[in-house]
Amino acid sequence: MNTPLKNIAFLIAFLFINITTIFAQNTEKNQSKVLEKIYLHTDRNFYNIGESLWYKAYSLNAQTNKPHKHSRILHVELISPDKKIISKRKTYLDSGMGNGDFILTDSLGVKKPGTYQLRAYTKWMRNFGDHFIFTKNIEIISINDKNKAIVEANKKKNKPSKKIEKEVEIKDFIDLQFFPEGGSLVENVYSIVAFKATKNGSPLKIEGLIKNSNGESIASLKTEHDGMGRFKIQPKLTENYTAEITINNEIKEFKLPEIYKTGYTLGVKKVQNKIVGVINTNEKTLSTKPSTKFKILIKTRGIVYFEGLVESNKYSTPFLIPSNVLPEGIAQVTIFDEEGKPYGERLVYIEKQKNHSITLKANKTGYEPKEKVTLTVNAKDKNDKRLFSNFSLAAVDQTSNGTNSDNFENICSYFLMQADIKGNVNNAGYYFNPSNKKRLIHLDLLLQTQGWRDFLWKKELKTTERKFDIELGINVTGRVKKLFGNGPKPNSKVLMYYIDKEKTAMNVSEADKNGRFAFENLVIFGETTIMLSAKDKGNKSKGEIVLDSLEIAPPAIKFDITKINSEEKTATETVKENIFKKFIDFDVPIANQLDEVLVVGKAKKAKDANEFISFNQTFVADGTNTDFNSVQDLIQFSIPNIQVVNDTISFSRHRGRPALIVLNDIEIDASEVSSIVPESIDRIEAISDGSMSNFTNGVNGVILIYTKKGVEATRERKKFHTSKDVILGIYNWRAFYSPNYEEKKEKAWDEFADIRNTLYWNPYVIPNEEGVYTMSYFNSEVPTKVGVTLEGITADGIPICIKTNYTIEK
Repeated sequence: MNTPLKNIAFLIAFLFINITTIFAQNTEKNQSKVLEKIYLHTDRNFYNIGESLWYKAYSLNAQTNKPHKHSRILHVELISPDKKIISKRKTYLDSGMGNGDFILTDSLGVKKPGTYQLRAYTKWMRNFGDHFIFTKNIEIISINDKNKAIVEANKKKNKPSKKIEKEVEIKDFIDLQFFPEGGSLVENVYSIVAFKATKNGSPLKIEGLIKNSNGESIASLKTEHDGMGRFKIQPKLTENYTAEITINNEIKEFKLPEIYKTGYTLGVKKVQNKIVGVINTNEKTLSTKPSTKFKILIKTRGIVYFEGLVESNKYSTPFLIPSNVLPEGIAQVTIFDEEGKPYGERLVYIEKQKNHSITLKANKTGYEPKEKVTLTVNAKDKNDKRLFSNFSLAAVDQTSNGTNSDNFENICSYFLMQADIKGNVNNAGYYFNPSNKKRLIHLDLLLQTQGWRDFLWKKELKTTERKFDIELGINVTGRVKKLFGNGPKPNSKVLMYYIDKEKTAMNVSEADKNGRFAFENLVIFGETTIMLSAKDKGNKSKGEIVLDSLEIAPPAIKFDITKINSEEKTATETVKENIFKKFIDFDVPIANQLDEVLVVGKAKKAKDANEFISFNQTFVADGTNTDFNSVQDLIQFSIPNIQVVNDTISFSRHRGRPALIVLNDIEIDASEVSSIVPESIDRIEAISDGSMSNFTNGVNGVILIYTKKGVEATRERKKFHTSKDVILGIYNWRAFYSPNYEEKKEKAWDEFADIRNTLYWNPYVIPNEEGVYTMSYFNSEVPTKVGVTLEGITADGIPICIKTNYTIEK
């Protein structure tokens, strides 16, 4: 009968005898097979409606965790509680780094508080399913709801209560799952069995007993951490085992997994600071086959770092897991028999000693309201030289970010753990917070219960399977066909016009023999109107342009927000209470919330940035006007800051109010412009400030159109050789703004209550040649505790998470 190993010296003596091969593979040789992992560092996890969400994107090689030049366009989406994409960003990635933001307002689609999902992916990632698509739930609250609740409560104080219908009771779903170490339970083999208890999908704290067929207790079970625990058992084939727990005075029973008559189990234990694997079996197995040679395979993120052989000819056969050759992260240890059949698998977390020193320090531990804060990041390698790294930093009012923010998901938990295991990990940052003394013990427990995404690494990356190419920029594709019929019009020249930095830009593409053309890897920012025109060899406009779809359908949305436990509800309500209290304490009207700075009061109306600027522009016909299908298109592409919506032509500074249109010195209605032939245009003049005294109706600007003499100006003509569309370009990110109380112009802030929730956000903290980066900002006027979080990645693929805090006191 098998017995537990007790003699450590005896165990160590056998460790190095059986190992035959060790090797590591290099997977970065072929960029076409690179897998990508995405992580978004956000400034907070809780937001009030009207605030801004700021994010820094990190795109890494999924197998090495190193930053790399691969995809350059990252798709970032905000998904509402009713599972609809309400806003999109195309974020430009420079060497795997990018940043952006969302203003969480009604105009964006944030119409109600609730749990929203932030999702990020590249097109290339979609070749491999949704395994590495990044998702993160954020809570958007509304303190207006709190205010309304107080008002309604006051109204009802003296009113008789109405009969309230009884709510339908939803029955709790209790689940208890068992995970024998190494895979299976084998008769008479001592095994560690991990378990996970949940209630409606959330961790559940339980206690109970393991009983045999006679109802006798043979082991106890008790959760150690987040609904997880483990117990030891030596199972008998003749017994049926059940776990018995009591929930709400009700006894519930759960069956343990099946027991096998013969077989092997794989266990892992620490012996004298070494990680040891142990292959266990029973007498019946050895009587059938006295000796079995097992192949040991150890992989991290799909890369094989260790391969060896070990012969099992006794109840317990130990082997050493060479942690010195493994990178930090989850190692997958698998044993195979001579026929290649896997017999057991165990996940082990390998933590490495850091060969660098990174510090984050504030110049003080306590500050006054509105006082200047100076933060210094120092990043050095083991030789006290600059550590090449890229970070992002957020300083936030802790009361607005949840009571458990130290245990939130971070770049370390995501790249070293979450991306490689199944399911959602509750309080993922807990396992990488050094202040949690049992974090590694509990991380090992998590790995025993939540499995591994090995199926992804086994997928062969064949060129023929690619549906999505690496996206390096904005692509506009289509074909030129004959005007009548569907046949191609080969070798056409295609011109594309668009506004670039307030000037009309033009690109040229040659259609192939099938009429196909492509404008690839364009760097175009924002929502941009493009116009394409087809010409033949004689430079005459010919054929019809048919554009391909400018956007592809997004991945299916997987967003389950029905399972929210009481702890999450309490955290949301606490944040709402804290933010609401700030508004009350500083006598701030709830309705007056201005973006992320939350500056409130009787503010002077901001002057238009262009208030004293006249955009007096002139377009003179040079032959290119023949490429345009309408004069509206010609005006939009030749005069900067012009907007054309249906028949309305306006200057952007006048916010949609129609400009006065004058044709050959005669005022006309804007609807008549569509009848003007572009070829008849001699010149177009635009005066945006409406200062022309000759035109009393030109307060919103004047557009003067002059036609050539002797050319018919108004005749209908549809041009098939042109095509106009709007593309969503790269998001032109906003710079984070916070006040500077040292400058005179910021004295106006004294009129307002500065109750910002995010005090500072910096997406690019890159140490200089000395390994130092210094930044400064000013506090809000709220006495509070401020949490500062630094996240990032080193050039050799090591995720970094550092936190510090300080107080603001009057």
